[in-house]
Amino acid sequence: MFFDPLFKPVINLVLAAVLFGPGTIGYPQTADAYERKSVSSIDMVWLASPSARSLKPKQADLLLSAIRRQIMGEEGLGARFDYNSLKKESALVGRFIRKASEEDDLTMERAAELLTETLAEPIVRILDAQKEIRAKARVSEAERRKFITIKAKELGITAEDFEKVMNSAYLYLPVLTRYSREVTKTTEEKENEEEKEKEKKTSIRYKLTGGIVWFKLDVSPAGKGSVRLLTQLETHSSYSADLKGIYKLQENANEDIPVPGAGIFKLIKKTVTAVSAPSMDEDSYAFLKASQSLAKNLAIKTAELEEFCLSAQVFDYAGGMVGFNLGKREGVFLDQKFRVYEKVEDEAGTLELEKKGFFMARGIGDNTTNPEVLSRGKRIIGEYEPGMMVKEFPRIGIDVAIRPGAASLTIPKGTCSGGFGDSLCVEKEIQTLFPILDLAAQTNTARFLGVPQTFITLGGFLGAIPAKDVKISYAGEQKDAYAGVCWGLYGGLIKKHYFRRVAFFAEARYEVQAFSFSRSFDDDDLTYTNTIELLSGAAGMEIALRADLNIGFTGGFKGFGGAIQDTWESEKKEENEEEGEKKAFTGPEVDYSGPFFGIQLIYSPPTW
Repeated sequence: MFFDPLFKPVINLVLAAVLFGPGTIGYPQTADAYERKSVSSIDMVWLASPSARSLKPKQADLLLSAIRRQIMGEEGLGARFDYNSLKKESALVGRFIRKASEEDDLTMERAAELLTETLAEPIVRILDAQKEIRAKARVSEAERRKFITIKAKELGITAEDFEKVMNSAYLYLPVLTRYSREVTKTTEEKENEEEKEKEKKTSIRYKLTGGIVWFKLDVSPAGKGSVRLLTQLETHSSYSADLKGIYKLQENANEDIPVPGAGIFKLIKKTVTAVSAPSMDEDSYAFLKASQSLAKNLAIKTAELEEFCLSAQVFDYAGGMVGFNLGKREGVFLDQKFRVYEKVEDEAGTLELEKKGFFMARGIGDNTTNPEVLSRGKRIIGEYEPGMMVKEFPRIGIDVAIRPGAASLTIPKGTCSGGFGDSLCVEKEIQTLFPILDLAAQTNTARFLGVPQTFITLGGFLGAIPAKDVKISYAGEQKDAYAGVCWGLYGGLIKKHYFRRVAFFAEARYEVQAFSFSRSFDDDDLTYTNTIELLSGAAGMEIALRADLNIGFTGGFKGFGGAIQDTWESEKKEENEEEGEKKAFTGPEVDYSGPFFGIQLIYSPPTW
């Protein structure tokens, strides 16, 4: 009938009440909807140890900017917060700084204690002032501002800071507890047409450990203020880079780079010459990436907190699609995972949450202008009913794939020389399926491309090939080659499609693959390496065991269109020498084309 759409939510609600009882719908439909939280941050990173205090001012700015962008920025958790900032110059913050400066090395726990000791009393007085303001509800705005100014002066702070705290429900401070910068120098020997030359390489590695201290600011119904330590989150990160040149930065390219004093720019390429655009050397870039990783981990840990975790209710469910009351206003994005829970009553009559399954966001409702608009999610595991609870399942968006399997390789019979008075002899054609272990990172790009379940994959593998029919001769002596080692790196695209908990996928790759045979002769080691570039494709199936774990199998074919490039290289290295003399030579025409297959385990980690 024409009025069915009007009555459908009511009918669903009544049916849920009859079938599932008060444990499921003892609350109105919007009771579990996420409400934006008002948050104040202390606008600095407290450097809590001697190592942390060795940071340069620009590095501290980069770290603070990275944390701010992940917690309060649009690409982070910003959609779920109303945000205020307390400057480190604030008299309120100064109480903590003076006390914390007296201690040489602070843990996250001690930093939380000092924040409580120094900030709790003035914040409680600020919160208590709300009761007086409510009692003066009919006064003019000018009288209200005068009251706030007087109270702020009593505490020795500005009226602006007084109002920021008074209007906030939460307060946080970023803390860095450990920092290290490791420099590694190596020397590689390279040969050109005229002479050998040594190339010195310097790599840098930054390691950061830090966190966020969160406080909850409460005002009771009677108007009494209180400050409660909510939690202290702690995590770590690291990043390495070779020091070769500088990064050229330009607006509106691919990757956000906050440059202190120059604004937000984008990395477009790296070069070894100076450029007129704002730039960042690789040392600074390594620190920036470590900072961004730390900030991302802290954002995930923050999103896991009950107070900040996006939650809603199932409004309707049909055809495997879930309607739920979250959307663009809360920062929901394509492929975001949500778990579904049902409120059930135990034997003691206590309500508990029972996990029912999970779904992925598909259609994101624009509830910024119309709060009644629902988002849609695709059910993966479970069956749901209107009134069940929805909670986000925060992940970093990068899955780790472990794939043990096998790949094809054919090495024809033949003899060749590496150019050192030696010979490599394959006495009998080697045609084998050799074992490999593949490890890959799969980055979900749905949020950026607008296509669900699309991934960029980067990975590598290691395998062993038989060498029983391979002989190496040198200095009048012939020996059996050691077992061959095969390895490879690849990048590509993956597209998945779910039918309930079963996902089918297709994958296209560009690969660089290599194998080597080697043997030791007295003081010399000989190694022969074949490297090839090729295209490969794969398909397979996965089964979702839970929201963060899939298992399945994959199979495909390597070498579509033949080899893109195929090279042989020999190396003679003296004992205890890191780098030896290398030569290119013409070797057997190796065929990497053929099938490969394996099983796979896909895990979605919560942090980097």
